[in-house]
Amino acid sequence: MVLADGYAGLADRTVDAFPRLRIGGRAVRVYRTGDRARRRPDGQLVYAGRIGRQLNLGGVRLEPEEVEAAALTLDGLTAAAVLAEPAGGRDVLALHVAVPCGRITEAALRAHLAGLLPSTAVPARIHLYPSLPLTGYDKPDLRALTVLALPGAPLAAEPDATASAVAAGNQAVALPNEVRGWWAAGHAAATTDFFSCGGDSLACVELLHRVNEPFGLEIPLSAFTAPGPAPHPPRPATGVQPSHPAPVNGAIPMSTTPRLAAPVSKGDRIGIVTVSAPEPADLPDVFSHGVQALTGLGFEVVVGAHATGRSGYRAGTTDELLDDFHQMIADPSIAAVLCAGGGRNSNRLLPGLDLALIAANPKLIVGVSDPSLLLNAITSRTGLVTLHGPSVMWDLAVPDAPCETAEHFTAMLSGQSAAARIDATLTWTRPGAAEGPLIAGCLSSLRCLLGTPWEPRWDGTILAVEDAFKPTDVLDQTFTHLRDVGVLDKIAGLIIGESVGCEATAGIPVTAMVDELSREYAWPLAHGLPYGHTPRKYILPIGATLRMDSAAEHPLTFISPWVAA
Repeated sequence: MVLADGYAGLADRTVDAFPRLRIGGRAVRVYRTGDRARRRPDGQLVYAGRIGRQLNLGGVRLEPEEVEAAALTLDGLTAAAVLAEPAGGRDVLALHVAVPCGRITEAALRAHLAGLLPSTAVPARIHLYPSLPLTGYDKPDLRALTVLALPGAPLAAEPDATASAVAAGNQAVALPNEVRGWWAAGHAAATTDFFSCGGDSLACVELLHRVNEPFGLEIPLSAFTAPGPAPHPPRPATGVQPSHPAPVNGAIPMSTTPRLAAPVSKGDRIGIVTVSAPEPADLPDVFSHGVQALTGLGFEVVVGAHATGRSGYRAGTTDELLDDFHQMIADPSIAAVLCAGGGRNSNRLLPGLDLALIAANPKLIVGVSDPSLLLNAITSRTGLVTLHGPSVMWDLAVPDAPCETAEHFTAMLSGQSAAARIDATLTWTRPGAAEGPLIAGCLSSLRCLLGTPWEPRWDGTILAVEDAFKPTDVLDQTFTHLRDVGVLDKIAGLIIGESVGCEATAGIPVTAMVDELSREYAWPLAHGLPYGHTPRKYILPIGATLRMDSAAEHPLTFISPWVAA
């Protein structure tokens, strides 16, 4: 068997599907199929479905979470769940939604989805309820929804000559074991969906070979794709009532479509929140100077109720800090939200983030250091481009802070095109060019997202990391962790920011450690970007597309917008 080099012209898919794994002490390229299998006692592998909730309908693979997220962007919906429902001998995509207000029609929702999703992902059936049944974890109860879905009229599908030929031919040939089972059980007909009845791509190819060759046919693979989904009238809910109201901040899956906030201009209101350490309470004069500096830049400042508070080693309880943040997001008069400082515990807020609220009210969210994990989590789950930028306490409040920081900050807020060009002097360990969505943050903070529901999608991204006041051996542990979980196998390029207070261990600086751990990869690698903890810093839009090119006049350039036009 020969492994392909990847998908022609599709770098992102290639990185995702052809990772490099460390096997026997060396990097080996493998293919990630996304299939599950179990091994029989005789050593044979038996296909056991797809990983996760991915559905295979008519040969088209669909992500239920993507459809649910698109539905939840429509005002008035509080919960959504996607299932496969039987219809006319095959499965179709069905969407169940909670509409407490009762003012949303199926037609309006279908039109909304058609504008966000490919046609194959628009549900064939939409069910509207006042609320959805929930599990004990406040998630839609998929089993209960199966009961709610009453039997409906089958979706008509006209048989075609090719499908009939497959049906006739299969009766005279030796079928693969997996196919024979569902055929003998009476599930097959000329219009039957091969995939929903247990077929998979390998059985499909084998079946075509056994039919085409003896009968002299040329039936294409497309013959196994069932007719597309057709509209179906909504059906009322009956019988099952939810145990408590549907949540308003239902889970939103990883977003692959950037969501842009409006630009921020002088005179606009900027809200200040604290998401971790009580730094404004510890140093009230410094915080006051930062507020004055922000006002001096021409903005009206609104300070969150608990931004200057204290609750142990945090500025407030989790609920208090979340309430401040959500109030700033929901307030239409607030144009942007700026984190006061840093800390070590902003990940305490992750489970309580109202992602639906954030997605429905896009505005620039700015932070640095520990809050950078919140920025990347929000970007990954909502698509909202966020800004890795200055803090009130440690940038704006510094009397002799480099003017370039404030200048680039205001240029990024307003969306000035010149701000897209980063003319930093970089050291290129591995010259080259790459482009992709930017993931940027403090290395130690980003590590907190690994293995969580808020972990970014690393595939094809440009990763920029920096840190402060940690020796090389400590950062080695963190960077090695990223390598071992496969992050470095997926990215398209790496940028290491200027380290602040990171002392060499045994004479080995951070740059040498990174170069050593990265030498088996081919992507471009640059060092020395001033951002994050440095006094002079560039503001980086997380989620915007960045091009890095060692041979270009501007080595780093954002080639996609970071604010709405």
